[in-house]
Amino acid sequence: IDMSVVEWVPSVPLKLKDQSTTLPGTYRLVFNRPLLPLEEVNLRINYFDHYKKPHIPQHLTDTRDTFLFYLAKYTDTSTVRGLAIIGSDSFPVNIKPKYFKPGRKTETIQKETFALPGPEGVTFKYSRPVLNISKERSHLIKDSIEIANYEIIPGDIPSEFIIKYPFDGQTAYAFIMDSAFLTDFYGIPSDVDTVRLKVQSENNLGNLFINVERADTVDAPLFFQLIKSNKVYREDVIESNSVLDIKYHNIGPGTYSFRYYYDLNKNKQWDGGNILQNIQPEPLILYPKKTEIRTKWTIEDVFILIK
Repeated sequence: IDMSVVEWVPSVPLKLKDQSTTLPGTYRLVFNRPLLPLEEVNLRINYFDHYKKPHIPQHLTDTRDTFLFYLAKYTDTSTVRGLAIIGSDSFPVNIKPKYFKPGRKTETIQKETFALPGPEGVTFKYSRPVLNISKERSHLIKDSIEIANYEIIPGDIPSEFIIKYPFDGQTAYAFIMDSAFLTDFYGIPSDVDTVRLKVQSENNLGNLFINVERADTVDAPLFFQLIKSNKVYREDVIESNSVLDIKYHNIGPGTYSFRYYYDLNKNKQWDGGNILQNIQPEPLILYPKKTEIRTKWTIEDVFILIK
């Protein structure tokens, strides 16, 4: 597989396809195609009414064409007016969101979720963006015994967080959140809540073994990513002029793809650039073909040449 010519390039001009109300105190913008990483980073709303600022950064769905905005200040008579601006493109926004009733508490979207054996972590999704989390007001229970050596880190979007812990496939878990475990975007503390964790058995998982060779001339670390549902499942670093055997053990069934970027400034993350400052994004390259992982399957002898 030669990934040197695979780039994410839009085939049609960008247009605003739809704007509508969704959750109370929010509005949604839907574009006619997925946004490029540079477009996504530079999407902003220029509000005509100054009291609408600030708003929380956009909440991107897995389709990469839909954004959900949370308003910091909103009353039942307000109408949002402004421009959605991406580079030289601008789109008028004129919509009246549903009224957000003060005092309504945020809550988890799911009451049970699935974990994989190993350190990948479990993602929790909340009904509104999360600003602050107090780990000391939470409890991870394993076989009726409380454990302490877990981490809570931010998720990919503001309404998510991740529990990092080496889950195993033979144990029942529960995550208990005391009152005020988190504070949401509106400053409202959460209520008492419990989420059951079901760890998938290794008998229901698959394996993927690949060989990645760097033959390019870029003098920078390369971050190679395995992607599932537009989220980074795992990331490995490949240095210049090297070969890396990557073994993905016990991964869940589903459709996966690959992408990579060059960390030119060596800050260990992808930088999307800045149109206003004329800063180009770091090269981000995606392989269009996808890999299907099935239960108890092992896919091996996959070779990827990067040049």
